[in-house]
Amino acid sequence: MRKSIAGRTPIIPILALVGGLGVVGGLILYLQQVRTQLEQTEQTLAQRTQENEALTAQLQDLQRERNQLEERLKGLRSQLERTTEELTTARQSLSQLQAQAEATTQERAGLQAERARLEQERANTQKHLEDLTKANETLTRTVNGLRSRLQLLDRDYHQLKQKQASLAVNVGNVQPITLPDLTTNSPRAAGSVQGTVVQVNEPYSFVIVDKGSEDGMQVGMGFDILRGSTVVGRATANRLRPRLTACDIVREQTSGSLQVGDRAVQR
Repeated sequence: MRKSIAGRTPIIPILALVGGLGVVGGLILYLQQVRTQLEQTEQTLAQRTQENEALTAQLQDLQRERNQLEERLKGLRSQLERTTEELTTARQSLSQLQAQAEATTQERAGLQAERARLEQERANTQKHLEDLTKANETLTRTVNGLRSRLQLLDRDYHQLKQKQASLAVNVGNVQPITLPDLTTNSPRAAGSVQGTVVQVNEPYSFVIVDKGSEDGMQVGMGFDILRGSTVVGRATANRLRPRLTACDIVREQTSGSLQVGDRAVQR
C-alpha cells in the first residue's frame, strides 16, 4: 500500500509544477500586460504632464496678461475719472462761456441800440445844425438888408434934418419942423395903404413893406398879402420908418411862404 502510494507520489508534484508553471506564465503575461499598461499610463501621464505644464505656462501667461489688463484697466479707470472731472470742468466752463456769450450778445444789442440812438441823435443834430446854419445865413442876409435899410433911413433922416435946418435959416418966422419919431405912429393917410414886400424873414416871421409912416402906415394895421389876385397870407404892421414898415406874419392865416414882390393891401 505504501509502495503504491510511493509509486504515485512523483506524478502529483509534476502536476503541481505544471500547474504552477501555468499560473506563473499567466502571472508573467499579466505582469507584462500590466507593465505595458503602466508604460502607456506613464506615457499618457508624461503627455498629461507636458500638457499640464503647457497649460500652466499658458495659465501663467494669461495671469500675467490678466494682471496687465487689470493694471491697464486701473489706468483707464483713473484716466476715465480724470476725463470725467475734466468733462465736468469743461461743461462748467462751457456754461460760463454761454452765459458770457449771452451777456455779450445782450451788451452788443444794447450797444447797437445805443449806437443807433447816437446816430439818430447825430443826424438830428446835424440837421439842426444845418437848419441853424441856414437860419444864420438867412439872418445874416436879413441883418445886412436891415443895415442897408437903416443906412438909407439914416441918410434920409440926415437929409431931412439938413433940409429942416436950411428952411429954419431961410425962413426965420417959420416954426421949426419937428421930425416924427421913427418908432411912433403917424397920421393915417386917406384911403387904404398898399405896398410891396421887399424883404422876407421866415425864421423870425416878418416881412418888410416899401411903405412907411409918410405913406400913412400905422402900427397895428392889418394887410392881406396877395400874389396876383390870390391872398396867400396876412401880416400886421409892427415897427415904422418913414418909407419902410416891418410887419409880423400872422401864421394862422398864412398857409405858405411869402415872397419878395407879393403885394400888401390894407384890409
